[in-house]
Amino acid sequence: MLEIIATDAPRLNEIEGEIHDWFFDLDDIQFDSGTGKIVIPFRRWDYDERRLISTEQQGWFRRRMREHWEAPWYRWFLSVGRVDGYELVDEADVGQTDFCSISYDAIDGTLTIQGCQPVTLTASVRALEVSLRETAEVIGTARFSSGPGLYYDGAVYPPS
Repeated sequence: MLEIIATDAPRLNEIEGEIHDWFFDLDDIQFDSGTGKIVIPFRRWDYDERRLISTEQQGWFRRRMREHWEAPWYRWFLSVGRVDGYELVDEADVGQTDFCSISYDAIDGTLTIQGCQPVTLTASVRALEVSLRETAEVIGTARFSSGPGLYYDGAVYPPS
């Protein structure tokens, strides 16, 4: 199981690479003011565990093939420590987003998590302390399509 702890910029970049485009529900964000910790549970599917559900031909003269797949969604956790407080701005008003970027400003003492939709979490932190943890917990099934491109909606489905 993967676990990364970031207390410097290179490790934070490594975490950003692991979380980019994976979904989380805004209602699942937890903040414990006693411990100064934010925990964001999120989901990530394993491409290597995908299974083909169906195929269909599309386009002019049915020359393109679209494949429909499913794979297990696994529970992961992104945690931010040394937090004094945070603000969550959800301009998209959709209740979920996927991670786009995570950045730390040591001068201002802020850690910013930007969603790919207009959702921003800004935390006031005393120092950089971010951890990423993979679990073996399967929370449902992801469904996605390929050819051309890869399309998925981030929803959690029961297995087919």
